[in-house]
Amino acid sequence: MIAGRGFTLLEQMVCIAIIAVLSAIALPNFSELIDKTEADNFSRSLFHLMQYGRYTAISRKSNVVICQIEDLTQGDCILNKNWQHPYYVFIDGDRNRKLTLPTLASTGESDTKDVLLRAYPAKPDSATLITTRESFSFSPPGTTGNAGSMTYCPANPYHAARIIVMSSGRVRYARPEEISCPT
Repeated sequence: MIAGRGFTLLEQMVCIAIIAVLSAIALPNFSELIDKTEADNFSRSLFHLMQYGRYTAISRKSNVVICQIEDLTQGDCILNKNWQHPYYVFIDGDRNRKLTLPTLASTGESDTKDVLLRAYPAKPDSATLITTRESFSFSPPGTTGNAGSMTYCPANPYHAARIIVMSSGRVRYARPEEISCPT
């Protein structure tokens, strides 16, 4: 560099070359980090979803259902173990595993015992969410009656996660050797 005149073209080209080489090394690792973070966030949201369903059933002394629903106006839980649609958490007041959205009767009171608690968007397109049950239901003591699990399989199978719901209602993450995604 000549004093007071700035950088030469050669010095600038060397800096750009160094930045390009470092970027080429860092970008694949950075995209791997992004994939892992997205998978971790989604699996944590599934874990918290199940815990929320259980704790709501206990605290409100009600039956709580978690299922995927394609058409909210119909409210029918989709009987499919490969969850592709948005899923909902609701209090199932009439115990029919169907979300009936309230309408006001002529008396001004709601005509349903069902209460929509939370809605979750569908899983990312590049991933698969496979469950052992079409829906999960928690009774007032917090139990499910039937054990089940949800396996999240992103594009990179190394980031797969499995959430296990025991019949007692307890929710836990599966150990790595308990996770398998279809190929």
